[in-house]
Amino acid sequence: AVMGEDGDVVGAMYAGEGLTSATLSEGAAGLDWAAEALLLTHEPLRRDMLEMQRVLTPQYFGDLPEVWRVNCFFRFFDGWCALVAQHQRVQVEVHHDWLAASCEGLPDGHRRELLEHAKEVETALLAISRMEPRILGEIAALHTALGGDDPWSEEAQLLRDTVDALFTKLRSYLTKQEELLPPLLREHWGTDRCAPDYVQRTLAAAAKAPRGGGAVKLLPWILHYLRKRDPSRARIFVAQLPRMQRIRLAMGGGGAYTTHLETLRAILGVDAPAGMRKPPSSAVAVAARTSQGDAVSAAAQEPDTAKREKARKQARMSAVLAAANSERHSQTNASESVREMAMSTTPLHNYGGDEFKWVNKFEAPKFDLWGKIGVEKPKTPRRM
Repeated sequence: AVMGEDGDVVGAMYAGEGLTSATLSEGAAGLDWAAEALLLTHEPLRRDMLEMQRVLTPQYFGDLPEVWRVNCFFRFFDGWCALVAQHQRVQVEVHHDWLAASCEGLPDGHRRELLEHAKEVETALLAISRMEPRILGEIAALHTALGGDDPWSEEAQLLRDTVDALFTKLRSYLTKQEELLPPLLREHWGTDRCAPDYVQRTLAAAAKAPRGGGAVKLLPWILHYLRKRDPSRARIFVAQLPRMQRIRLAMGGGGAYTTHLETLRAILGVDAPAGMRKPPSSAVAVAARTSQGDAVSAAAQEPDTAKREKARKQARMSAVLAAANSERHSQTNASESVREMAMSTTPLHNYGGDEFKWVNKFEAPKFDLWGKIGVEKPKTPRRM
């Protein structure tokens, strides 16, 4: 069974029903904008985590999963990683930098903590995405050795344990943010109306996130779960979108996530979805060599696998660099710092050693133009 944060069995819950937040669920009918600002991405994250934990149970995934079920899970997981990257970008640029940075009572180092958390999550996502070839290799090796019997897969169980550990950590951090931020936002911005341009800023921040191979965007993801949770709030949300985005949604542009979620839910069925019934033999062969300890280069991998690996590495590197440079954002007014630096006459660096003394003593050369042409320098500038 899938266990919740408090040890309760939540296996019966699945994406799109009820409100999963234990912190903001009391009096859900009266949720204000500060709570909804967080729930827009927190609820989809929790719902997707519940779905993935449900399909990975032996009841659906199997003790020795079929190849197409493994492919379905990791195809969904690849797009979900892109959504997590967009969510983390919104957390930093919108929830912290724009909404909470000017609030009184925000703990010191909150932004650095967000970026460190994002780095740890991206590292874990990269580790999980690399488990696909190992699982496929184990399946191929066991079928070859045992003639098609149904033994127990150690790699599949390791996938369940790793996913459960990551999701427990994510849920705990989401709860922490929901306890901290809404009271600060209400006190600073008020309770009557949402902070201006919140929706536009959220979508703009998400667009900057490294999506890599994942084609799933934040807006269809948010709308999919918001419409199931509260259709009236979904209509208010859509009304705040720019005109062209509303037109694209009206023409069916918001159904991308529904199709993506169906890939994961296909694992709950019996038959493989179209396009996954005959996996490429080269993928199983490469996975089998990987499970036996042979080094497999990126060029020898399937194109989709190599693409996902590259995307996850890029997302992790972006998170690592952001965490390493988190302190540089502490300057409140960069233009003032640049102006002070330009007006300063004190050198920023003094070169050591006798051979560099001329650098420290350097002054602008005196160039007497008027003396060279034999004319006395005028006391006032000549008017043209």
